Formats: sequence, structure tokens, C-alpha cells
Amino acid sequence: MAFFRRLVTRQSERLLLLTLLLSLVMTSQTVGAVVPPAGADPRLSQAVNWATQQMAVPRLWLEDGVTLCDKFVENAFGVTAQYPTAYDMYLALGKAGDPVRQTLPGLQQAPVGAIVFFDRNTGNWNDGHVGIFVGNDQFVSVVTGGRIKQHSVQSWNDHVSHFLGWAYPRADWPGYGKSTSIAHAALPALSAQALDAATRAFQSQWQVGEGVARNLWGPSLVALEQESYSDAPGGYRLVQYYDKGRMELGDAKGGTVTNGLLATELISGELQVGNAAFQSRGSAAIPIAGDPDTPGPTYAALNDRAAKLLAPAPSKIGTTISTSLSAVGDISEAPATGATDVRNAAKADTTLVAYDDTTKHNLPAAFAAYRTKVGLGVIGYAKSEPFVTTVKVAGVQRQVVVQIFERRVLTYNAANGDAFKVEMGNIGQHYRHWRYAQ
Repeated sequence: MAFFRRLVTRQSERLLLLTLLLSLVMTSQTVGAVVPPAGADPRLSQAVNWATQQMAVPRLWLEDGVTLCDKFVENAFGVTAQYPTAYDMYLALGKAGDPVRQTLPGLQQAPVGAIVFFDRNTGNWNDGHVGIFVGNDQFVSVVTGGRIKQHSVQSWNDHVSHFLGWAYPRADWPGYGKSTSIAHAALPALSAQALDAATRAFQSQWQVGEGVARNLWGPSLVALEQESYSDAPGGYRLVQYYDKGRMELGDAKGGTVTNGLLATELISGELQVGNAAFQSRGSAAIPIAGDPDTPGPTYAALNDRAAKLLAPAPSKIGTTISTSLSAVGDISEAPATGATDVRNAAKADTTLVAYDDTTKHNLPAAFAAYRTKVGLGVIGYAKSEPFVTTVKVAGVQRQVVVQIFERRVLTYNAANGDAFKVEMGNIGQHYRHWRYAQ
């Protein structure tokens, strides 16, 4: 009899265990379990095709100024309004998955079309970030301003927000085209009159500037664009990028053309999207002067190793520049040595003759004269002390004097002709690359 009772008890336990397991399976299916697809999952390729096509579509994935990266990914798989934020999506789909998938090396196992997650920080409103993996360390997602861009996972991890892992889409997501997507804000329509007014305003400032100093702006990089700016009418302003800077027009109906604080943003890593609104992007790892393949120094170095150059300094009028900066951003203090040193070769031009009391920085004669010539509104106040560094210019290593201003970077190359000894760094190129590609 005791044996029979034990047998019944064991059978009951097994039945109960089976019931619990079945219940768990049904429950997981109800809430949308993440099941790795067996073989090729057509939803992945559909998502990639759709996501990459969106880069050419003039839509803005924005809602009250916040980028809709989570809704973009949901739409790629045929659903919407599944999770309130990208980080909530990660908690549901990625956090409980295979630990290997939560590392950058584990990305090598990810199929094209997988969902990639990034951590919360102030730059993404503490909502996290999410995108569609397209292979070769690249993913497509919504970036600042609501546009769709392709980026490196490694670079995003290093400079924007930490990589959390990758995951498959939920098993109950039907795939793109199987349900209705959310509506997206289109770029504001511009009348022909507004475009003409903006174009004429930009051309007028360009012509005046180039008449004062050749190559003050350089050629335009792209056609006139709209960028998100919360304090502009309608939340957008018109901008024009040139090699040497950017022009902005908040109101095409009668606004004033301004020039952005590009150097300030590139160094701080804070992208200005309103009069008092900023988004953290990370300092630009781009050489401040010289050829594009110059090792450095970079804007990022000036926010790190070389940050001392940005600190307020006492007036040193009448002295010469004593600070040198290495390619990696190391600062050294030493007087000029040898006749070929730019400070000896051009002693009058490199002697400190002016002091910006607003920002507490000294200016050498060449830069002070150049700013007076082209205008404070174009250059801005000095943001750093002047320094000597070596960069590659047209493939040749040159010792130059460099100084960062709020809007521009000025360089002094004694090897150039008199008209071009003082030049602008290509900060327009640098800024646009940082904003849209880096």
C-alpha cells in the first residue's frame, strides 16, 4: 500500500511539473517570447531593406523633440507602440538572452537584421538607443534631428553610449508590411520664396566675406538644409555648410544670418539644438588642423589631455607663445629654439598683442589682426591659448601656430605667402562629419 501511495504521488508530481512547464510556454508565447529563428528568417532581411531605404526618405522620426529610435525598429518588423523606450525593449528582448550576445565580440554571431541595443545616458534622454544591425559592425538607426543614419557599433559604443547586446525580434512580430506603421513628421515644406530668400542671404554673407579675405568660407559642402532647432519658428532652421564654417537662418522671412559656435560644440561634445538645449554626442575625434590623415591633435584632445589650454589665462601681452602641443594632446612649455622655429621665423606675428577679457585668453598679432579684418561675429572670442604644433599640410609636416576660437580655428603657417599665412581650419567639414557621420 505504501508503495502504491508513493507511485501515485510521483505520478502526480510529474503531472504537476508538466502542467507548470506547459503553462510557462503558453505564457511566454502570450507576452511575445524571443525565439531564435530556425534557419533564415525573412523578417530580418525585410527589416534591413526597409531600414536602409529610410535613409533617403525626407521624414523625421521625432515626437515632441525626442527621437523615435524604438518606434523605428518596431516599424521595421511590422509593429508599433510595443515598448515605451528603447531601454524597455532591451529589458524585454535582450537582457535575459545569451550572455555572449551582450558583448561586442558576440556581435560576430549576430545575423544581419538583428536588433542592437545601447545604454541609457543624458544624450538619449536616459531612454537608451536601438537600431537594426546591417553587418560589418554597422547599424542603422534614428539619430539627432530625427534622421536615419548608418553608424559603426564600435564607434557608437566608444563615443556615444555603451553597447548592451543584440537580440532577435519577438516571435510574434509579423515583419515589415504586415501591419500599419506610425506616422512620421515630414520636414516642413519650404516655399520657393523662403528658399530664395535664404539662398540670397547666405550668398550675400559669403560674397562679403570672400571679398574681405579670400577663402574665408570656401566652397559649400551640400545644398541648403534644414536642421532641428527648438527655438526657431516651427522647430527648424535653414543652414548652409561650407569648408570653413556654417551659416544659419532661423527665420527665412526676415531673420538674421548667424554663424554657429562650431569649435565650442566639437570640443565639448555638446550638440546645440536650441538656445539652451543640448544633446551629448562626445567630443570630435577629428584633427583640428592639417590634412585629414594628420594624427592630431584632435578636438577631443582639447577636452581631455590638453584641457589646460582652455582654462582662463592671465594677460601675457608682449611675450611670445611658449606652449607646444603634441599629436596626442600632451602639453609642453618651452621657448623657441633655432631659426626655423615658427616663433623665431615670424617673431612679430607670433608675439602676443591682445587679450580677450571675456574669455581670458591671449592672441598673437597675426590672429588679432585677422579677426579685426574679418569680424568678431565670424571668428568669435578666443577659446584657447595659442600653441605650436606640427601637422601635415599638403603631405608635408609643418610647424604651425594654432588657436581655437568660438566659431573658427585659425592657423599660422610661416611657409605660406603673406596672403595665406593665416588660414582657417576646415571646421565646417569637421562639424558636419561629427554631427552626421561620426
